[in-house]
Amino acid sequence: MKWRNLIIGVVVLAVLGAFVYFYEFRGEGKREAARQRAEKIFDIKDDAIISLLIQRGSEKTVIEQQNGRWVIKSPVSATADQTALNEIVRNLSSATSTRSLTGAQNLSEYGLQPPKIHAEFKTRPGNSFTMDVGEKDFSENNVYARASSRADVVLVSSYLFSSLDKSLMQLRDRKIAEVDPEKITQIDYVSKGEHLTAQKLGAEWKLTQPVAARGDATGISSYLNDASSSEASEFLDKPEATLKSFELDPPVGTLTLTEGEGAQSKQKKLLLGARKDDQVYAMLEGSPAIFKITTIVSDKIRPVLFKLRDKQIVTLKAADVQHVLIQLENDVYEFDRENSKDSNWKVVLPKKQAGKQAREWKFWFPLEDMKAEEILDPPASLEKAALFFKSLVHVTLVDRSNHQSEIRFSKPEKGSVWIRSSRTVYRVSSKTVQDWTSGLKDVVE
Repeated sequence: MKWRNLIIGVVVLAVLGAFVYFYEFRGEGKREAARQRAEKIFDIKDDAIISLLIQRGSEKTVIEQQNGRWVIKSPVSATADQTALNEIVRNLSSATSTRSLTGAQNLSEYGLQPPKIHAEFKTRPGNSFTMDVGEKDFSENNVYARASSRADVVLVSSYLFSSLDKSLMQLRDRKIAEVDPEKITQIDYVSKGEHLTAQKLGAEWKLTQPVAARGDATGISSYLNDASSSEASEFLDKPEATLKSFELDPPVGTLTLTEGEGAQSKQKKLLLGARKDDQVYAMLEGSPAIFKITTIVSDKIRPVLFKLRDKQIVTLKAADVQHVLIQLENDVYEFDRENSKDSNWKVVLPKKQAGKQAREWKFWFPLEDMKAEEILDPPASLEKAALFFKSLVHVTLVDRSNHQSEIRFSKPEKGSVWIRSSRTVYRVSSKTVQDWTSGLKDVVE
């Protein structure tokens, strides 16, 4: 009898355990999914929405999806801000009800008659939905809303209101030139008395106008990031005046950014016009819209020669240098390595240290890293010629092919030292040179 009761007890426990397992654990996911479906305002996915109408007061904006991108169809024809539109459709499709106000009658009490924002949207299968958004509740974390899929007034997250509460200016793409900085291969800027051209050859940038010089990859990258992210401050979609009155025909300046190479290349040409107060009129070639940019943006997208060119004094790469001679007013230092691929430098002069291993980071790295604070090209550089008759420092570099190059440093002048390499003259702070030459006394390992 005891054994039978024990067996019955075990069976009952097993049945209860199975019930708990399948109901509490296995069934919890299904119940949670069911709760989420019940709370969700619209049973749709965000990628199903293909068109949208947003009305705020008398302002009504119609947006559609074309070739995977959002475009504004009315009241103007323009590219939409993809980030803003993706946020809107994501918030609409995922909107959930935190509370349902059954039997609510006075819609004006909730800011729903008329609504603060009215949204209509269509989905890919051809279904249509509406959503009216009203006032915030006392917590300001939720807003009252009424959807075509619900009979009652509901509370939804205020994030939905924030994403929908955007003017036409906020919904449109305000970037003045939509380009990928990584794909730009040429920069051209032309204005009265000014012409700058930079070309990307392989992985390196070269300046060809107004001088032939090495480009500064970091400076050019920073410039292109600024140009690609700069935004218009105002659009004139239906200007009453002519292009000539805005000084856009012909333009005051033209910035052309080229993506790609050869037959596959594409150009974005920005025309810059008249300046009025702190605004500059501009337009993209091929687009009818005239817009304004601030003078801060205008100055940012105008390429400056010094910022885009390489500021390093030494053009040789460290691996290519085989012999270094540094002549000071009272001392001479000479370093050599038989094999330029060998990182070990030997002292040649001073003689008392000859044959000893030299500290590369003392004599070479400061010279290699030295950057100009100002650059003078001919003919301006020729005006500094007299400074180098009696040099403070005279450096001779010999590369692996036995080619010799010279760099001369002037004596300090008002806190600066002028450096001549080839026909170009560079200015650096006298402290930079002083720190380098002082370290030569401690050059032996």
